[in-house]
Amino acid sequence: EGQEGTSDVAASLLARACQTRQQQLALSRARVWEITDGLLASSPKGQEAGLDLAASMVRGNSEQAALMLRRPSTNLVVLLGYVRHRRPFTRLLACTCVASAVACGALPLEKHQHEVSAVLHTAIKLLFAEPHKGIKEAAPNIVALLMGNNVALQLAASDAGLIPLLVSQGEAQGASTREKIAAMSCLECMAADSEDYRTQIGGAGGMRLISMCMRDRMCSDVVLISACSLLLALSRSVRNLRTYIGDEAELGGDLCRILRSNRSVQLKARL
Repeated sequence: EGQEGTSDVAASLLARACQTRQQQLALSRARVWEITDGLLASSPKGQEAGLDLAASMVRGNSEQAALMLRRPSTNLVVLLGYVRHRRPFTRLLACTCVASAVACGALPLEKHQHEVSAVLHTAIKLLFAEPHKGIKEAAPNIVALLMGNNVALQLAASDAGLIPLLVSQGEAQGASTREKIAAMSCLECMAADSEDYRTQIGGAGGMRLISMCMRDRMCSDVVLISACSLLLALSRSVRNLRTYIGDEAELGGDLCRILRSNRSVQLKARL
């Protein structure tokens, strides 16, 4: 048991050490995928460590994602088995692996729409059912990666009640910085190219969420940047400009106050 615990910690450290393509390639040449195989054949915690390592190895890297999908221990059939696992973090990490493969093009949606749709619904169910902050911080990012610009998957997410769920997460008392950013970034993804979803987000309280962030003088710059990005996406809708944005009487003043403040250059650039 002690050895397994040490292996899990070591895998977690390796996962943090492959943030760039160069690091991913170096670890791949060092046979990190064999380490992943061993972890996935061990205890439930070891499996989660292995999935976490695999997810880090394929983030933004189509070559490593294709390699992952070719391996017997991490091919799509196996990953879908983990997506149905009883442990929520196992499901979350397996969803992350699939979402990263979709986002970088290693798993083409046109060939695997049904499988990806099942993963999408699992990620949304995790958001609905699991109170753990780690899940609420990660699941919206998984959903955004899976949906991308795919109309059918965006519709499936909308039909599953994703939009009001994300607004509620961002507004929740005690929501962490990462929870708020994840919720607003996923909403921005849905609003980017769809008038209908922009209207739905406005109707679900998206402007209220943005105004809440703007009025909070303790709100961090990264949260405000996410709020400004969502506001920009929503403002592409004439209806939102005339109704929901116009209804937030203090919004203009909040924007001017931020511009006059000592906030970061990155934040002011979004305004």
